Amino acid sequence: MYKNNLKNMICNGNTAIGPFLKSTDPMIMEICGIAGFDFAIIDLEHGPLWIETAQNLVRAAEARGITPVVRVTENSPELIMRALDIGAHGVQIPQISSAADSISAVSASKYYPNGQRGVCRYVRAADYSNMDKYEYFKSANEQTMVIVQVVSNGL
Repeated sequence: MYKNNLKNMICNGNTAIGPFLKSTDPMIMEICGIAGFDFAIIDLEHGPLWIETAQNLVRAAEARGITPVVRVTENSPELIMRALDIGAHGVQIPQISSAADSISAVSASKYYPNGQRGVCRYVRAADYSNMDKYEYFKSANEQTMVIVQVVSNGL
């Protein structure tokens, strides 16, 4: 299981720098890693990217040592689960306008007992079931980063 470098940097009070990516080409992600970025947000909300493309961008990010975060299109347990199943180290969820929305987003991102994320160990994030399931669930709950993008109902 990966170690979430972005989460560790933030928890230790360090600054992290990274771009939003809308390109379908994994080469751009590799260049971001070579350039020294700490993370990149793979933006599925705006632009031409789909989950299949995002998976290749996650691979490229890991190959170059930067943290891949996937921005999903909405606060949907299914979309959050798919982003995490392809190996994203974190998810960014847009259009969060209440505490209940935030709780729902975190719950969809974490396995029991921390949340209600759907379970399938035969995915990239779990090394296609090559890991002990209890180790995987525990590590995923500890390492997965959830970023909520809060919006005001009045604006």
